[in-house]
Amino acid sequence: MIELTIFIIGVCIGSFVNVLGMRLAKGKNIFNDRSVCDHCHKKLLAIDLIPVLSYFMLGGKCRFCHRKISIQYPIVELTTAFAFLGIYTAGFPHTVFLMVVFSLFLAIVIADWKYLIIPNSLVFALISISLLFNIVYSPQLLMNRLLTSIGAFAFLWIIYTLTRGKGMGFGDVKFSLVMGLLLGYPQIIIAFYIAFLTGAGVGIILLLLHKAKFGQHIPFGPFLVLATIVTFIWEKQLLIIFLKILGLH
Repeated sequence: MIELTIFIIGVCIGSFVNVLGMRLAKGKNIFNDRSVCDHCHKKLLAIDLIPVLSYFMLGGKCRFCHRKISIQYPIVELTTAFAFLGIYTAGFPHTVFLMVVFSLFLAIVIADWKYLIIPNSLVFALISISLLFNIVYSPQLLMNRLLTSIGAFAFLWIIYTLTRGKGMGFGDVKFSLVMGLLLGYPQIIIAFYIAFLTGAGVGIILLLLHKAKFGQHIPFGPFLVLATIVTFIWEKQLLIIFLKILGLH
């Protein structure tokens, strides 16, 4: 029953994550504005807003204009639910903190992937939560993570400045502050390595598949988020691999 409850909570939070990522990216109010169809812009009924179930009950189409509803909605809802369930069953300490961080991460991925924007409000929320978490639960690591955060910001800011914003957006630079606070040193180096490697790999694949053009801006935020999550979960294993690559282990 506990697992089922967590899953249901995750699905509901996932529905809010969709709203959070898309509305903040477009500068809309996340609470006062009613949900509308992306195509005909008619206000949706309460029965149309049941996470996951409404999508399948409507056959993946708007009840008013009958145009397709983005598969993004149930995917994000289910992703959040399974992530919450994974965090709980894996026995990670500070479960609620990790669930909140993951939800905000996912909202950033949505905003950046769809609109090439990482909302400041999401970044500042993550910075505040991560800083408070470090002060309360990991004071011995606070200085390391503060310095790592500043160093990570400086590193990406240099890249941003040298490429005049063509290599990445300033939202990515600001997100590095969050990475530093969550990972610390030397884990941040591994995370950057993963982010740049996966970002470049996906970019090449999109070019080969003609899904993107040379010089076209590809959102880097999702790769920074992915790298942060992967490094956070498997930091010990990745650190050993990284040291072996450098010949230091």
